[in-house]
Amino acid sequence: MSSFTEWAVKYGKLQRGTAATYWSGLKNTKFKSDDIPLTDIDNIEDYIFRTGKHNVEKSDIKKLFNTPDYRNDSDILSFIQKYVEYLKNS
Repeated sequence: MSSFTEWAVKYGKLQRGTAATYWSGLKNTKFKSDDIPLTDIDNIEDYIFRTGKHNVEKSDIKKLFNTPDYRNDSDILSFIQKYVEYLKNS
């Protein structure tokens, strides 16, 4: 499995700097249930088990995740959506 940033540039249609920003946001987004960073999840099944769904909505962000104060929920949602796409294709 390639790294998320490599995948995001090659297949996810992100510029390298944007992919790095996504990765940073994902590392600082943690599950409320156990404070594990989203980046510690390496398969779609574990993600679905932890969230209870395939796709998270903006309204789910505060319920499911502890997020960095400097990122708004729309940014976090974009990061998560791209990471889920990566997990599905890994």
